[in-house]
Amino acid sequence: MSSTRRHSQVNWVLREAAKADARTDWIILENPEAVGSLDTKLREIFFPFIRAELEKTGFRYLPLENDLHIDSQWMGPDLSRALSFMLFDHFESLFMRCTLQCSNRGHLLEREFHLGLPETTDPRLLFRILGEPRLAGYTPSLTIERSTLHPEWNSYFWIAIHAGSGFESGPWTMDKAAMGDIAQTIHDSCEMYEVAMVEGLIGMEEVERFLDIACRSYEST
Repeated sequence: MSSTRRHSQVNWVLREAAKADARTDWIILENPEAVGSLDTKLREIFFPFIRAELEKTGFRYLPLENDLHIDSQWMGPDLSRALSFMLFDHFESLFMRCTLQCSNRGHLLEREFHLGLPETTDPRLLFRILGEPRLAGYTPSLTIERSTLHPEWNSYFWIAIHAGSGFESGPWTMDKAAMGDIAQTIHDSCEMYEVAMVEGLIGMEEVERFLDIACRSYEST
């Protein structure tokens, strides 16, 4: 590392440390140049693409442009900046949530799909979803709780399916690969919702179709 670069790095550390509250027991320092560069990429490249893909679904989504929130997370030793986006059905129930993390090395897309099923659901259908081997790396979780938002739906079993995938840039950019992953996840999540909540998981045939769609974006890799 050249002496000029080392001196520049020390300077930003000292500048940021000087802003810290000395009354606290610990501080976190972030390179403002790195933060600014990553935020620009998320705001100007990724968010317009994400918003366009969300609008295609016809479902309500968040965040809106004037309410975009970006925060800091960590991808190994690297600072990343992250934004989350969500889809809600026509009854205001969340069914998809994703978080895109962007660092100088690459991207990570974490995703969740939420499914509410009535108390009358055949337990064998629940066990089939929970035991799907293609989802074993991020085993689906089951919560049993009566819905307070819409009690008339009798939603009782809540299944959450999780997954994550990353793209490491190195000396080249993987922005388009990350965008493809985002678009596929949004499309598959909407199709999963249509099969599960509109057509209904009334038998094993419907569950198998639901799982085939789910594994396109949520399968462990």
